[in-house]
Amino acid sequence: MKRAITLLVFLHAGLLVAAEGGELYLFGRDADRLTSDSAEALAIAAAAEEQGEPWAILTWHSQILPLVRYADVFLPPTVAGEGYRRGAFVHLECRPLDDGPTCRSWTRSSELGAYFQLFEGLAPAGQVTVRSQLERPVRIRGTFSDDELVSLVRYIRSGPGPRVPAGRFPSRVSRDIPIQDIEQQSNGSVWVRLTVDGVGGETATVVRTDSGWQVTEVVSWVS
Repeated sequence: MKRAITLLVFLHAGLLVAAEGGELYLFGRDADRLTSDSAEALAIAAAAEEQGEPWAILTWHSQILPLVRYADVFLPPTVAGEGYRRGAFVHLECRPLDDGPTCRSWTRSSELGAYFQLFEGLAPAGQVTVRSQLERPVRIRGTFSDDELVSLVRYIRSGPGPRVPAGRFPSRVSRDIPIQDIEQQSNGSVWVRLTVDGVGGETATVVRTDSGWQVTEVVSWVS
């Protein structure tokens, strides 16, 4: 089920201050546009306020017409462990008036998505934050334990590559590109999608082995 949300920019002025002050972390293909328009970032965030004050927004748009804009609004974590947090996000989308840049109402999915955030080093005290792009929240599709996600993200951050015969040099995972998605596949493998802005990036296929995670393929892509 989906429901429409009308943007009331004059409400919730506290969130507007948070967005302007940099506490609301914006990333994705349309992040620069939202950063220059804090009021709209506020309105998207306010759409999920009933579950707690949002702290991050991932935003992008469709590649074909009619233009559709998307936003995943990350809610406060519900699980906190040593150096990691887990929680839910709300997915919204809209069709701008006359394919223009501004949305007046967003349609919200009633189903919540799941995210995981692993900090580099000790978790910061106080509110949720993103200290570097590698600490962005990662959307999770599939069933994973906390330990599995911690070990997988650490493994990917180490820049691993597939095992190949001597003399061959396979592509390795880039260590400086943040993870955006971890998706469990029907054959038991896992896709890890890495991108800075959604325009280009890498997808690593990973499998579980007796000795831990192992990358079997790394593919670069441009959207």
